[in-house]
Amino acid sequence: MQNAGFAAQRIVWRNGSLNPAGRQMRLCASSNDARHGRRPAFWPLRMNQELDEKVGRLLRRAASRRSLVPYGAFHALFAGDVPLRVRYEKLEAAAAALCEPREADYASLLSTDSGLPGPDFYTRFKRLHTERYYETLGADRHRMLRLAEKRQLANEERERVYAHYLRCAAEEACMTSA
Repeated sequence: MQNAGFAAQRIVWRNGSLNPAGRQMRLCASSNDARHGRRPAFWPLRMNQELDEKVGRLLRRAASRRSLVPYGAFHALFAGDVPLRVRYEKLEAAAAALCEPREADYASLLSTDSGLPGPDFYTRFKRLHTERYYETLGADRHRMLRLAEKRQLANEERERVYAHYLRCAAEEACMTSA
């Protein structure tokens, strides 16, 4: 017997296999699967595209206003069962769709309560701008960044994002007026 509101059917996972023993299951992913980033095939691709667009709009809006996006506002875009790994993959994909991360990292617009980006930003910055990162550290390359250095790197990257947005907005305005 089915529970009200749930359709029982065979669930085919993205890798093409049936759920264990081909059992009838409710049309909802188990919380264990969601925690590990696995989604059944019925997870609509349209929903994924909508999330990508929402994250991109959130970043563009912040860039247009020269403002920041609190991490809480970013996480509010997702259902509670979406794993952090998937959320940050969406963030990086949306930021990369807006601009090449080496040129301007739109994900730097996310901010904690202190106004600084999270540790994911500094890891990405170190990967993308190695010379600049180690130039800031100076001779002692094994120490942690100081608060003032973190603020300086974040502000530089955010200014690059704002400048990139203005260039793109100007180009778009020129294209629409022609």
